[in-house]
Amino acid sequence: DVYKRQSVRNCGQAFFVGSKLAPLPSRSAARACRCSTSTPCCQQPCKSAVHCAASCCCCACVGIVIGVVTMTGFGFSFVNLMGSLAQVHIWIFLLVLAGTCVIFGMGLPSLPAYILVATFGAPALVQAGVPVLAAHLFVMYFAISSGITPPVCLVAYAGAAIADAPPMKTGFTAFKLGIAAFI
Repeated sequence: DVYKRQSVRNCGQAFFVGSKLAPLPSRSAARACRCSTSTPCCQQPCKSAVHCAASCCCCACVGIVIGVVTMTGFGFSFVNLMGSLAQVHIWIFLLVLAGTCVIFGMGLPSLPAYILVATFGAPALVQAGVPVLAAHLFVMYFAISSGITPPVCLVAYAGAAIADAPPMKTGFTAFKLGIAAFI
């Protein structure tokens, strides 16, 4: 009963904070872009606010997802399911967990991806007998590796934008070069 109240409170807090913080950077960007001069000093706040908006929205969404995961009990059921899989065969457990971390990490910057997979992946590894630090490094590694995994591969798309290259081709090339990360 105490846990349910705590989960509802955390989910409510995550939703409240996420819904209040997400619009702020876009409002700041709109205010900063009204500058009439074209000096670099005046353009930099506009660029910073626009780039900050994406990270703030991602973090707010991750807060909402974590709240929903804890409120619905998905986290506990996933940890229990993965724990029973770890007792059957540890290599299949690690492979499934790595795939899950890659899928949940897709489309997110590094920190929100780690926070999201650390809520359910690391406890499953710890329950299987892996040391805490090794568990967190495992889930972080595969959550960050999702940055080069098509079709989302945000890191490759950012590199393609800088290099003026086709995004999908760059994504698949990044995946081919980084396939060693998954082996």
